[in-house]
Amino acid sequence: MNAGVKKLLIFVSDLLAQPQGGVVVYGRRNFEREDFNTLQIVIDNVDTSTRLLSSSKYDGEAEEMQYVQKISSPATIDFYGENAYEECERFVLLLSTQKSYELQRDQRIEVYQESGIIDLKLLTGDQYSERVQISLRIQFNIELTEDVLRIDELQSTLIT
Repeated sequence: MNAGVKKLLIFVSDLLAQPQGGVVVYGRRNFEREDFNTLQIVIDNVDTSTRLLSSSKYDGEAEEMQYVQKISSPATIDFYGENAYEECERFVLLLSTQKSYELQRDQRIEVYQESGIIDLKLLTGDQYSERVQISLRIQFNIELTEDVLRIDELQSTLIT
């Protein structure tokens, strides 16, 4: 799972006050859905992530080089089960709240809604259950810090 989806999973779980791993899950994990009435929220990335920019910064005191890339990635959130539509509507409305901005800041992620609510309905056997989906675009940073020895004095050797 990419870093952005991990951050989105925590963001959605905290924004909706729903438990991670119980109600809010990552879509690429194998699990069997047995209860089609209980609310379940599934988060997934759906396409190629795009690098928006990259930078590096050297800290001479700590002798570390930090590499950073800003990534943009499409994602989907699917809401299943009873009251799925209402929970999706609540999420869409909560995206504009102060709580949302604070959670995005804390998770270091930006969340942009790209679509309206798409009603997909789920047919299992001969029974329908609710399934709605929204598409998002998320932006986040990936970072790496490496130890790098600084050069105090340039040594020059001449070949004669």
